[in-house]
Amino acid sequence: RARIALLESGEDTIHERSIATPHDWATNLSGRSDYAYETESQSGLGQRWLPYPRGRGLGGTSLINALIYSRGFREDWDRMPE
Repeated sequence: RARIALLESGEDTIHERSIATPHDWATNLSGRSDYAYETESQSGLGQRWLPYPRGRGLGGTSLINALIYSRGFREDWDRMPE
């Protein structure tokens, strides 16, 4: 039997309207709930970089992407070493 602890950084955002209202998701990009990462320069994009938003707080990136999450494929998890 495995036990997992989940730790996430960031502020308590439970009462923030822009996070609780999915249609306001774009207002959270590059805000205090976004790490605002950027990719490295991409040769296929003429050496341009791309924004890589990642959520900062309980819920992770679901905080800033309209509360959508994507579940991993069972096969991917099954291939992970124990």
